[in-house]
Amino acid sequence: MEVLFYRHQTSSQKKKGTCTIYCRLTIEGQRVEIGTTHIKVRFEDFDTQTQQIINDYNASEFNFQLEHEFKSKIYSIYNRLLLKNEIITARKIRELFNRYRDW
Repeated sequence: MEVLFYRHQTSSQKKKGTCTIYCRLTIEGQRVEIGTTHIKVRFEDFDTQTQQIINDYNASEFNFQLEHEFKSKIYSIYNRLLLKNEIITARKIRELFNRYRDW
């Protein structure tokens, strides 16, 4: 399983030099978009190699949010499905993540 954070730009964000961080999940070749993290930063302030926000006043807070609110919850859902011996798919994890996004 791979959890990837990436930059997404709308045309208005492109003009401003900003972007929104999105999340994608891949399991056994099946890739799904988890969706937006609602984190907006300058385009150059997101390091695609480390998947970390850099050079931003709120970088540590945003990186914690990426790790805790997204990655940890995705792995938690994965582990719960594994413990229940359920079939694990990227779509199923996305569905459960979006259903319980605010827990």
